[in-house]
Amino acid sequence: MVLTGPLSFPISKLLDLILGEELGIFYRREQLKELLMLTEGQHMMHKDEVTMITGVLSINEKCVKEIMTDIDDVYMLNIDTKINFEVMQEILSKGFSRIPVYEEDENNIVGLLFVKDLAFVDSDDGLPLESVIKFYKHQAHKVFGDMKVLELMQDFMRERYHMAIVAEVEEREGMDNVYVSIGVVTLEDIIEEIIQQEIVDETDAYVNNQFKKKNDKKCLPMLPFSKEKAHVMKISPQLQLATFTFLSTQIPEFAEEHISTNILNKLLRADVIKEMLPGGKPIIEAGKPIDFMAMILTGDAKIEIGIENLKFLQGPFSTFCIPALVGPYVPDLTVMPGDGPCQYLCVYREDYKRAIEATAITSNEIVEKPLPRGSGPQGSIKPEPGPRGESSSKHPEDVFEAVGGVGGVEAVGAVGGVEAVEAGSSESDRLLSDETDNLLV
Repeated sequence: MVLTGPLSFPISKLLDLILGEELGIFYRREQLKELLMLTEGQHMMHKDEVTMITGVLSINEKCVKEIMTDIDDVYMLNIDTKINFEVMQEILSKGFSRIPVYEEDENNIVGLLFVKDLAFVDSDDGLPLESVIKFYKHQAHKVFGDMKVLELMQDFMRERYHMAIVAEVEEREGMDNVYVSIGVVTLEDIIEEIIQQEIVDETDAYVNNQFKKKNDKKCLPMLPFSKEKAHVMKISPQLQLATFTFLSTQIPEFAEEHISTNILNKLLRADVIKEMLPGGKPIIEAGKPIDFMAMILTGDAKIEIGIENLKFLQGPFSTFCIPALVGPYVPDLTVMPGDGPCQYLCVYREDYKRAIEATAITSNEIVEKPLPRGSGPQGSIKPEPGPRGESSSKHPEDVFEAVGGVGGVEAVGAVGGVEAVEAGSSESDRLLSDETDNLLV
């Protein structure tokens, strides 16, 4: 080699200049797939890995029309559908997470319903599906059937959606061309093409959509829903009406601008009435965070505040911990049972937020609700100025008078407590002020 080097090196350089650089071996897609198949067993790759690589090499050769689900096999809902108990049961039984919604004609798909959107919908309301669609605005993306699968997958990732409506142009003689929906394609369909096998879970009706082979392992039993309500503690219609009027007019958090009258009525008919019995545990303890507000309806509750553990009684329509509805809250007082039974209203923060959400849906308004008027660091509410020595908020007895002087006043008993407090004052300061006023009187 050393002897022939001075001669061979110049000759090789001369040949490179004349013939060009040596070309490597190049394989087309089909040849590469065949090579993988022929060398199966001679390399350390698993069979499934070879199948997936083959699927990746083939993905750009297929069109969306080849992998879509035909429109006749797609479960869809009419936008005029009322969301009642039966419709919800049907939706759950299908096992789909996204459902196309059409208007008038099945070719006119106007949006998508995400099943999770029904979490805040009460089946007893019979809410129109159109209200849900307009509130969430899930767009039904449309693609053409001749679009490449790889291009669609890139569009899925770029635009961040998982389902598209496949359409094609239908030519009509003497009329304008129209788009006709021919199927639906999802991200799962693309993944199945890559791994070259069907992805079947417990909610799928078929193992293979092409041959309609049913899924024997489908496990989606109907939930044991019943229209029969669980036992809910009730109050008299008169007291319920007085409670509704007091909340909607005297507590800004429950004003109609935040919660509609219909939703507030439904909230009061839910399981929000609780009872304290003598000798029971406190419902609110000082220094322990809570996520609900309470309002006494009948009977008395014993209040303990301050480092001296000052104790006194509070009667009907006294409210506690309203700021807990809008955010974290730590009370500085303890509320415990009195000497007799006591009924009280208990509204949790999550239920309050659901009520606001439901109000926004039913009114078809997508607005970010501000915090209720006067909410400060402590979430307290500033009253409007009134005569000296008097609170500007209406007395609960006025509420009864406004609703016709119902005969349930004696059952409610003496009314105590003032709802409006100065901004920045604590719960215990408000109650101490009320108790002092009572002693002066």
